[in-house]
Amino acid sequence: MKVLLGKKLGMTQVFAHDTVVPVTVIEAGPCFVTQVKTEENDGYTAVQIGYGQVKDKKVTKPLKKHFDKAKVKPARYLAEYRIEKQEDQQEAGTKLTCSIFETGELANISSVSKGKGFQGVIKRWGFSGGPGGHGSHFHRTAGSIGMAATPSRVQKGMKMAGRMGGEQVTTKNLEIVKVDESQNLILVKGAVAGGKGALLMIKTIGKNAKNPIKLAEIAEEKPAKDKKEKKEEQAAKGEEQAVEKDKKEAAKTEEKSEKQTPDVSSQSKEEKKEVVADKKTEVKAKQEKEIKDQKKISNSGNQKLEEKKQKTKPGDQSKEEVKDKEKQTKEKEKSGEQKDNKKPLTDDKKEASKKEVKE
Repeated sequence: MKVLLGKKLGMTQVFAHDTVVPVTVIEAGPCFVTQVKTEENDGYTAVQIGYGQVKDKKVTKPLKKHFDKAKVKPARYLAEYRIEKQEDQQEAGTKLTCSIFETGELANISSVSKGKGFQGVIKRWGFSGGPGGHGSHFHRTAGSIGMAATPSRVQKGMKMAGRMGGEQVTTKNLEIVKVDESQNLILVKGAVAGGKGALLMIKTIGKNAKNPIKLAEIAEEKPAKDKKEKKEEQAAKGEEQAVEKDKKEAAKTEEKSEKQTPDVSSQSKEEKKEVVADKKTEVKAKQEKEIKDQKKISNSGNQKLEEKKQKTKPGDQSKEEVKDKEKQTKEKEKSGEQKDNKKPLTDDKKEASKKEVKE
């Protein structure tokens, strides 16, 4: 037999192979053995254990001597359980923790249920009650509680209204799903009587569940510092990956450009000559096109001027144009007279000029 005192912390749920298991969380121990009772001294064999901490000033002197005898600190709660086998005997002062339990064991848990005060028969015993219509005068009362003449009294154990809850309740065969030694916690499948913080006594007789529950492995949460470090590492990795992607893309673009542009060094001399000749022909063709375009432009300009001259009549000419023409004619006449004066001299004239020089 394994026994521990503990405290109910609440309920939660746990996942096991795609199923949800309702679980009660219990703080089991640590407990200390405060006394070992024997048949010789006490008339029966039992073990007394203590749970919880109390200040020394709140403990009476007799209890303080009791704890000092076992060389144990004062405890808030004391409880004892009887021993039938010698294997279950303990020594005073030993420490008991939740490590004595194993997953898959069946436990009987005793505790005091929640007090609910004075209640009627419908809530306390589940009576159906009377009809709910307005005409009925019998709704939630207890009704008849006994016979008329024969016993002419109310029998013992009659279910009637009264105080409900606040009683010791033992829930049997609850499977231990998980044992957490680091935090002194036990997870038990199902509900346990009592509210949060209720004192519990956990007993195991040696029974095991036929099909024990196997919980899914969940990664433990790490403190906030580790989370921040993880985030920073992930950000650094993301930056490195982005840089690597950019490098790969640049290398791919360079490879594509190299494939598109032929390697001149690998070409033969003949291929080089052909490339140069093609370039020359292209240049010549461009030059010829430019010359043709310029000729077309000049021809079109001359045609436009001639068309304007044909359109303009002599009467339509302006005074300035007439003056320009007169000047041109005068200049021509003067140039003609100068030519006549510069004609070559005859032989007679030459001789006459010589005589004049001698004289």
